[in-house]
Amino acid sequence: MKQHKSGSETQHGSQELLTNPSPQTNLSNASVQDAMSSEGPVPRTEPAVQEFVLEKHPECRKYVTAEKTADPTYDKWIAELKSMKPGDKRANKPRADKIMGDSLKYGTEQRPKEAADLRGMYKTMEKYEGIWQNQLEAEGVPLKERAQLAFMHRNTRKMFTRDLMTDVKAREVLDLRNVALYGSAESQAFDDMVQDKTDMGMSEDEAYRDIIGSARTSSQVANKATGITK
Repeated sequence: MKQHKSGSETQHGSQELLTNPSPQTNLSNASVQDAMSSEGPVPRTEPAVQEFVLEKHPECRKYVTAEKTADPTYDKWIAELKSMKPGDKRANKPRADKIMGDSLKYGTEQRPKEAADLRGMYKTMEKYEGIWQNQLEAEGVPLKERAQLAFMHRNTRKMFTRDLMTDVKAREVLDLRNVALYGSAESQAFDDMVQDKTDMGMSEDEAYRDIIGSARTSSQVANKATGITK
């Protein structure tokens, strides 16, 4: 593994680039049919989602095999996140989100080319979620299954973006932030998320619709840190 290059030596960035919440897509039946015929079936596995977005953004294929770096600047954030009790969202969220924002801002400043590439890739995946959900509804897919697919799509785009990051420590910060909040680098499990929502008073159907809606939104902390305004 290469050691970190500083200053002008570093050409690429590594961060999870999340966009602003997208408005809910309301496509006509004709528009859904157009999307279905032009884009093919809705991706139903993680590899299918990954290949779909790489076809849309071939400029990101180079990050699949890119050589990794390890910037020691992230060590202080990694150490603090590791000191937190895993899964204690109530206690950890304020500080963990601040660390995430600081690390993303740093990565964006240091490695803007990769930041721009991954931002575009992430925004594409987020944009298509609305199209896919309308397509699934038109096909008569049950609400719970649509929510499960939305949940998988969102987690895949987050984890795949991290996989393409060229700095392993920048990626570790994001993984550890999720561990601090949810006890897992991949965030909360689907069934646990549904349970939390029903515990707050939602019906199961309301919880499923909320998960579908959240699959089209992004972290405002990350948006601000990476300078995304729309």
